[in-house]
Amino acid sequence: MKNFQLISSMGTKIEGKIQEFPIENEKKGQDYIDFIFIHAFPFDLDMYMPNFKNQNLISEFNQIAQKQGKIRVFLPNLPGFGKSEPLNSQPNDLLPYVTVISDIVKKYQISNLVLGGCSMGGYIILEYTARNIERVDGLILIDTRADADTEEQKGIRLNTIHAIKEVLKKNPKDRNKRTLLRELYDKYSEVAAFVDGLNSKIVSDEFIKKNPEAKEEILNLMLQQSVQGVIQALSGMAGRRKTTFVLKNFSKPILIVVGEEDKVTPEKTAKEMKKIAKTASLETIELGGHLSNRDNIREFNKILVRWTKKQL
Repeated sequence: MKNFQLISSMGTKIEGKIQEFPIENEKKGQDYIDFIFIHAFPFDLDMYMPNFKNQNLISEFNQIAQKQGKIRVFLPNLPGFGKSEPLNSQPNDLLPYVTVISDIVKKYQISNLVLGGCSMGGYIILEYTARNIERVDGLILIDTRADADTEEQKGIRLNTIHAIKEVLKKNPKDRNKRTLLRELYDKYSEVAAFVDGLNSKIVSDEFIKKNPEAKEEILNLMLQQSVQGVIQALSGMAGRRKTTFVLKNFSKPILIVVGEEDKVTPEKTAKEMKKIAKTASLETIELGGHLSNRDNIREFNKILVRWTKKQL
């Protein structure tokens, strides 16, 4: 995959990766589909790399592109995650993250848009679709929900923000706002409790039994994120609105994917979304947790390819 970079309409530098198919043919013909996949919290585009580096998926997407036309896959890092700069201020909703999609669509002149999002990424693509429903040709909702936070959930996020900010006051290195979670994890119990609490919910217990290294891999993905990015995303998620009306009104194909052992957004939540969405199909990933695309790469990729061939 190639790197891309843009200055968002919010004034921050956004970095990501892009892959075009068919990759072995310079004459790619007409545009067919552009996918934009938005990552979960608190991760970056690396959470999708095992899927899009997979040779079987590359081969399948090449075949589709050779028949139908050019396919592009965009994997942006949201503000404050990966190598993307944090926002200039703490957001009250998800709009600053939604604009990242708008900026990619504008810069790359995307007309056939399919949005994918895992967890927080799902919240963001639903909010984008709420504002641009005619621009979106398909949705891939991975381990996510369309509800807003309850008051209790919102309170937990805000308390976490407060706790992390208190830690930052003790950390003189944060002058450039690029302190990473890794730098605080071993030094401050508040940060360790937050990160370890998330990690215990994300990977399924059965998957860890078969792949004991998975928990450490997920931990490292989290620890490479900026603390400012985490604070800002927590604030944006706490202020997000309910988007079930998008599911009800969206007339194009929707793919809902959930890990059978997802503790954060369980299969029950996915089934409730499918009931609302008239055009949705639901797929459950065996042994999958809250990042089901990583927990069972082969199964997730098969589902993605099958849906792309059938629905798009």
